Amino acid sequence: MKLRNKKFLTTTVRTFCCHGCSLSHKQLLKMNHFQETFLRMTNYPDMTKVELFIQQMKAVLVLKYSFVMRNPRSSISFLLLPLTLVFFGMILDLHSTPVKDARTMNITPGTLPPNLLVPVFVYLYSRNPIKQKFVEIIKNYGVPFQFDFTEGLDDSLQSFAKYTLIEWPVKWSFEDFKRHVHFSLVSTEDDDLTIKLYYSRSTFHGDAIGMQLLMSAWVKQMLGEDFSIQSAVQLHPNHQPVGYGYLNSGTAYLMAVAMAMVPLPFAYNIVSEKQSGVKKLQYINGLSPLVYWLGHFIFDVAMYLLMMMPALVVLLFSGITNIHLIMLFKAVMAFGFFFFPHIYVLQFIFKRPATAVYFLLMVNVFFGVLIGMVLDCTMELGNFDDHYLISLISETATPNYSLCVLLGLVLDNDSHKQDVEKYMNKYWTSNTRRLCIAWSIVASLEFKIFRVLRYVIVLCFEKIADDEERNLQEEDDVSPEWSKNESSSTSSVPKRSEGKKTPKATDKHAVSLAKLRRNFYCNFRLVNALRNTNLMLGVNNGLGLIGPAGSGKSVILKVLAGELEISSGDAYVYGQSLKTDVFTEESFTSYCPQKDALCEFMTAKEMFSHTAKLRGLPQEHITSFVENLIDLMDLRLRENDRIGQFSCDLKRAVSVGLALIGHPKLFLLDNATVGLSREARDNVLRVLRQIKTKNGTLVMSTTSNTELEALCNQLVVLLEGRIVHLGSPHQLMSKYGSGHFATLFAKSHEAMEYFLLDSAAKFMLKTFKSKIFLKNKSFVVLHIPEHVPMFYLYETLEKIRLRNNITRYTVSEVTLDKILIMLVKKER
Repeated sequence: MKLRNKKFLTTTVRTFCCHGCSLSHKQLLKMNHFQETFLRMTNYPDMTKVELFIQQMKAVLVLKYSFVMRNPRSSISFLLLPLTLVFFGMILDLHSTPVKDARTMNITPGTLPPNLLVPVFVYLYSRNPIKQKFVEIIKNYGVPFQFDFTEGLDDSLQSFAKYTLIEWPVKWSFEDFKRHVHFSLVSTEDDDLTIKLYYSRSTFHGDAIGMQLLMSAWVKQMLGEDFSIQSAVQLHPNHQPVGYGYLNSGTAYLMAVAMAMVPLPFAYNIVSEKQSGVKKLQYINGLSPLVYWLGHFIFDVAMYLLMMMPALVVLLFSGITNIHLIMLFKAVMAFGFFFFPHIYVLQFIFKRPATAVYFLLMVNVFFGVLIGMVLDCTMELGNFDDHYLISLISETATPNYSLCVLLGLVLDNDSHKQDVEKYMNKYWTSNTRRLCIAWSIVASLEFKIFRVLRYVIVLCFEKIADDEERNLQEEDDVSPEWSKNESSSTSSVPKRSEGKKTPKATDKHAVSLAKLRRNFYCNFRLVNALRNTNLMLGVNNGLGLIGPAGSGKSVILKVLAGELEISSGDAYVYGQSLKTDVFTEESFTSYCPQKDALCEFMTAKEMFSHTAKLRGLPQEHITSFVENLIDLMDLRLRENDRIGQFSCDLKRAVSVGLALIGHPKLFLLDNATVGLSREARDNVLRVLRQIKTKNGTLVMSTTSNTELEALCNQLVVLLEGRIVHLGSPHQLMSKYGSGHFATLFAKSHEAMEYFLLDSAAKFMLKTFKSKIFLKNKSFVVLHIPEHVPMFYLYETLEKIRLRNNITRYTVSEVTLDKILIMLVKKER
């Protein structure tokens, strides 16, 4: 046994010494220089909160800027999208309908239809003089009906028609009302000039006659009864000649389509960051969620303004009035301010960026544009209640619907300023509530408020269950059966505290797992990834997680990194709970995931520099540290190439390099060195060994015996979410580290063959005084002592085979891999 331990130590020393001696003198100098730089990194003064906030904000903005600049074609396409659609809409409006030739048409009140019916709506029985003159003119040609105007009515002809039909002497339908009633006069304020005239557009020259009536009433009021007016009126499809750039529905709707497509690149970027793991890795590297969302919002609003400015400039030179241009700018700014929080919510709903983009495009175009176009075209034909319900649903689904209506008002030069301002105020009011709701959802999910609330509720229920169980136990203690015989006291009742105790986390322990469970659903089936896992790891130690695929190694690392939530139990990092202290893991942990989470549009140097800024390294030391880190990871030849062009091995080197930045207390490595070059692997092992020696704790999953023996004080063998073995590599090797494994295989699974295999195993146990390590119906694994000569062992096995007791046999040397494989098979 002593000889075997000496051989184990010699192998470990050779792993770290011989590899280093094989390096060139220049490489050794670089390695020593990086070790010195790494040691200085742990002694850098901490930055103030304001300095760290500014440095992290700059890093986030630079990252977003790099994404735009490294994708020039797609960026330019989306930047020119609003300009292209607005310009196309203007051309469509100017050339879609031909302008009729102007001809004179004399219109007087005498051309009014016979038996004219005019409802007059008055607010508080207003005595508007122009209204009185209008009523007097109507009396000469028809009958005016006067109604009291209430504030509950919507300011539209359909609303007045609906109200009028209720109070009308004759029961008409809405179609009858439009056929008989051509005009409606509304007086809303008690002054001399403010009245509104509505006309149903259902009669020939109805617009012109309504204008003539109102102008006649105004002239008689202002100039006297002796004055009258006759006008030549011709209404054109385009109120201005071609060339003046009059804007109509085409420009409004195509601009609405552009606004429906503007959020798509922002949604794709924000969801892809969550899906690739880059966002979580930035959080682990010290980035605050507040800085993350604030940086994204500032950059997204700036890019949004850059996209919309060319379109607004084109509209400025197209003949739109200054008032409407200001209104349009307010509408566009309001849309960007309100819509981005809705995009950020998609990050927590969709896992794939393409799915989020398709969903967003469908909702924006269908509810935001198509519904608005249909309602606008069928406003005079449909039921007002149905229109109101559909518009309410569309407005709730997306802000694009309200924007589409607002663009139609703003881009219409005939729209009154009061109407636009009224709808603008309504738009701001309704979307402010949506804004607060969206930001509340983002804050609740990002700051893990829901997780804390769920933990509190579960804790309360557990406490209630414990109290009920304790009360039942006390009732059993004072039951009559026990009170009859005082000698048989309550000590006979099993105490709750006498069960298995849960490890208590303290600051002396780097990692503590207390009845940790992690469950998830796969194909509608509950899968237990971890089952009541209890574990403690001291400071400055290394823990190796080993086991077959799907045993729970990566799950433990993801839970400690905060990437996965805890189903039940708890996990502690340096004495602080990962349930209650939801951001503890980000301040203590460095994590290298099994799947590389990298910004593939950046270079390795830029990625290292970005992470160093997030970690809070001083700006003047980042450059030198990054240069040394590139040499350490053997990336000097590809330092200026994009990570997306790297092979899997080089991407792995970048991921491991990111985990070495900063000075965290806990390093989580998930198969970190798989795929690294031999030089980079040896360098990383040296650094990790130095980290563990100074003030660091390692938790790693690996398949390399060299790493386990050199870096890990404890080994955890996992199988189907359970710990089947916990101990040091020396304990395993001291128990099974000498001798050989002899495996005997039966001919078949029949009972007679199993009997022959069992008799062969008993003969081996009696002959060599060996031990059965693993036994099955088809094979038996025996641990043969080291003192047994090999020729004698093979001779005995050959005799057993010739007797037809076994079909074949194997002899192998005891290694750590063999021991672990046998342990897993034994548990299964």
